Amino acid sequence: MKRAVSVLLSLAMVASLAGCSKKSEETTKKTNVTTTSATETKESLTSESETEKTDETTEATEKTEETTSSETEDSTKASDSGASGLSNFTISPDFAIRNDLKKLDYTITKDSRAYGFVASVDDNRITRIAKEVDMLTVKDEDNYSQLWNSLDGIYPGLNTEYDRVFDEKLPSYVDGSAINSLTETSHTYIVRADSDVFSFVLYQGAIDPTGSYSASYKVYNYRSGDAMEYNLNDIVSDRAGFAKFFTEYLGGALKDDKFKMEEVNALASQISDADTTVPFLLTYDGVIFVYTVDERFTMYKIPAAYAGDYFDMSLFGATPESYVLESDEYDHILWDVDGDGKMDNISAYTKLDDTEALTEFGISVNGNLEKLPESELRYSYMGLSEFYLLKTDDGFYVYAELYPESSDAVVAVFKYDGSSFKFQKSFYSNLPIIGIDGFFYDPANFTINNSSDIMGTGYVIDRVSAMGNDGMPKKTVNMGSRNTILATKQELVVNKVNSNGAADGTATLPAKTVFAVTGIDLDTRTVLCECLNADATQNFYFELKIDAAQGEDDWSLKIDGVDQKDLFVGIFFAG
Repeated sequence: MKRAVSVLLSLAMVASLAGCSKKSEETTKKTNVTTTSATETKESLTSESETEKTDETTEATEKTEETTSSETEDSTKASDSGASGLSNFTISPDFAIRNDLKKLDYTITKDSRAYGFVASVDDNRITRIAKEVDMLTVKDEDNYSQLWNSLDGIYPGLNTEYDRVFDEKLPSYVDGSAINSLTETSHTYIVRADSDVFSFVLYQGAIDPTGSYSASYKVYNYRSGDAMEYNLNDIVSDRAGFAKFFTEYLGGALKDDKFKMEEVNALASQISDADTTVPFLLTYDGVIFVYTVDERFTMYKIPAAYAGDYFDMSLFGATPESYVLESDEYDHILWDVDGDGKMDNISAYTKLDDTEALTEFGISVNGNLEKLPESELRYSYMGLSEFYLLKTDDGFYVYAELYPESSDAVVAVFKYDGSSFKFQKSFYSNLPIIGIDGFFYDPANFTINNSSDIMGTGYVIDRVSAMGNDGMPKKTVNMGSRNTILATKQELVVNKVNSNGAADGTATLPAKTVFAVTGIDLDTRTVLCECLNADATQNFYFELKIDAAQGEDDWSLKIDGVDQKDLFVGIFFAG
């Protein structure tokens, strides 16, 4: 389970603000999401602050207190990456699965402002100020009034402070005296949202005019009914004992990773002290402990099924009708997928060559292995990122996210047929990750993204659902989110659109007009933009149409026959 949102990611964010969109090896993911809701999606202006982002098969386990047999362990031991040790842990008889929760109805709207100026169209540089704040609220105020009040105590004040800074600095950008750009962003990533638990991450980041970058993460775990905020003492009965268990469990998978073990030991030290606050997140099947030091955000999952001696088990096992579970550091998930009341072991099978690239991959359930067809491993140096178990309207699926050396992820989709997970097909997009665009927890409402060179190298975020579509992601909104700020190099006549996307006449943009790219529809090659004014009430939306490609070998991106880089300031390409 790849869990680091490291300082490398932070640097990637900084690079994106400077106009560069290069991908780091571990965080080859993403940008911001458009306004989202558990039940609806609405697009709005966003800033560019986050434009850019094995493995030994574990043994089959049933719901008993006996360790897994050596016969089962040997039968699936084809992985070369050396994560062993699950046989040291037994499944708690107190862990029970029940599907009796309701999804919590919430909205995230984005309050965004931006402005900028261009000193010269020749240096390809825009000096700009931008702010963006996710505003989170629950929609069912009558049944969740206390939770509504708790969120209301966080977000309006945060937004007001961001507005204060923006208003204070804006005049220097209007008169052109500002020397460097200023960007402040705050994003919210939901981890669990149901009638029992509301768990999320609040990220805040800024780049000041000196170029200094700062970031912070805060986690929240509310009891949905009365907004009581859980602390670790509410979850763990014996913190000293659990700290030892925590180190032993993760040590079996990470013993060869010195850097991660340093983080694990640091967390264990905090966990053992009953008076120390430890950040964590609640999922349906366990607790994710968060290491946040020096702008790092690394997550380590402990499955509740193994922690019955320490966890309040009433918090786990209950789910809504559809949900997503994520693999842990052993690349496995414990869950009952066949409905017999016993826990099933779903694990990733990986076989690596001498360069640690995948040569074979598959998904095993209780030792029954189904391999990915060899043709699906056609990219070089492909490796497993993580995999997810999805419960949709027509059963269980696995999404296995595989990363090639220099491409978007390949997500292999497997469907459970009652005895094994059969490969269905693949799609070529990146799945969400906290720190960039979210957490994958709801198959009815999540994001995928694809890299694109339209309006410069970046990612287009599509909001999708895997419901009613044989487990495959299907767009729920045509326009994907893309967030960058550009300016015109020459006078340009554009087609305006209103808030509903309908044609609204034309407008003439003079040279050096600054605008935000807020969305791209990759299917129609349509770009949604917002013209930025010092008085935001004068902003308006317009669309640009990228010319159709002339054959597979045509990599040029033109508008009315003119290359985009000859039309706009701020176009940058990776590589």
